[in-house]
Amino acid sequence: MRRMVVRMNALRKRFARVTDFKAHCNQVVCNINAKLAGGWTPFGEQQNTRLFTPIEAVIEDYLKEKSSELRPDTVINYKSFCKVLKEWIADVCPNAQCSAFNTVLNNCFCQTDIEMMGLPVGFIRI
Repeated sequence: MRRMVVRMNALRKRFARVTDFKAHCNQVVCNINAKLAGGWTPFGEQQNTRLFTPIEAVIEDYLKEKSSELRPDTVINYKSFCKVLKEWIADVCPNAQCSAFNTVLNNCFCQTDIEMMGLPVGFIRI
């Protein structure tokens, strides 16, 4: 983050007023936050292989790990929820990787799940 501060201080000389400079900085911050919410990572150049694992494989590993920790009836509920999630992923974004499942997709899934339950749209705030 220090590198970003230095870049912003170098930009300060281009603006006549401090308020214009602050407005520009706020715009840069908003753009970065929007990219982060969309799934962008500043460490994308490192090619972390775990990020490119298919979501279905991660769900299966998660269920295996949780089934040893939880009660059998809780495991049944987890499997049911994961089945719904896998079906939704197969419909919306087949062959998705872990890095593709971000806040936007999470909110879309939650909204679809709420609609499937028959609850009013504004019932739960996401």
